Amino acid sequence: MRVVSPHDINLRSTSVTANSEAEWSALTTYSLGETVQVTTATPHTVYQSLRGNNTNRPPAEWLEPQTEVGTSTSSNSVATGSKTFTTQQNLGFSSGMQVQISKTTTPASVNMVGEVTSYTPGTGVLVVSVMKITGSGTYAEWTIESVDEIGFWKEVEATNAYKMFDGYLNTQTVMADEIFVKLNTTRADYVTLFGLEGFSVEFELYDSTETTLLWSKSVSLVYGAVAVSDISDWYEYFFGSYSYKEVVDAEIGVVTYEGVLCIRITAIDGQDTKCGGVIVGRIYDVGTTQYGTVAGMIDF
Repeated sequence: MRVVSPHDINLRSTSVTANSEAEWSALTTYSLGETVQVTTATPHTVYQSLRGNNTNRPPAEWLEPQTEVGTSTSSNSVATGSKTFTTQQNLGFSSGMQVQISKTTTPASVNMVGEVTSYTPGTGVLVVSVMKITGSGTYAEWTIESVDEIGFWKEVEATNAYKMFDGYLNTQTVMADEIFVKLNTTRADYVTLFGLEGFSVEFELYDSTETTLLWSKSVSLVYGAVAVSDISDWYEYFFGSYSYKEVVDAEIGVVTYEGVLCIRITAIDGQDTKCGGVIVGRIYDVGTTQYGTVAGMIDF
């Protein structure tokens, strides 16, 4: 039995077109639903803002649920309907967010629950449509807290160029004509591609300066008529339609301490090229399967 110990992917360059989302910036205020990409960490990832007035919150660090809290001294009666409060500026309240507005000194007995109609970050003016109340009276001491605890960002997906390196085989990098990538490698001797759609794959391993070709291999993704599934007669054997390989692996014929592995996936005429996963690493022999061994699974 042989297993591959995967190395971290170090993408040197790619022919895949960059995503259209803007790079996240600490200086930009994002509204509810806006998307950004972060390319300062790998895999490069697309995020969507889950709140309005979203400023200076790095997406990867603000995925967990957060409770937004503000206070107000605006005089309001406990009743349903539209209520206006002036609270702190530049909080994370946004339209559609559910909030609980409680009397600060007796929150359990006097409170209102409603939905944010609008919030103006520059002035702190918060308008809430109250739908449920507890208690009665008019007060000017309020604590306003979000009920629907969500993060400021959610991870949407890897960028198109990094979908083939994100660790998920059901996400594919898609590109017209061909996908061509260069990977920095260290003592790697095996490469495997998953979720392929295309006509052929070419591998080339160069030294770290990309001046000396150390190894190359070309693999056709076309099985041919003899490999169609469910062959039932000689006609299908000789004239059946072609099918295509979705997985390709190759043992690199040379090991170099530092190298550049080039992978070129060529499209079928008129179609896109796709790749769902790439593993590059070292292959090890871990033993020999003995006669009589049975593979199985215990499913609980």
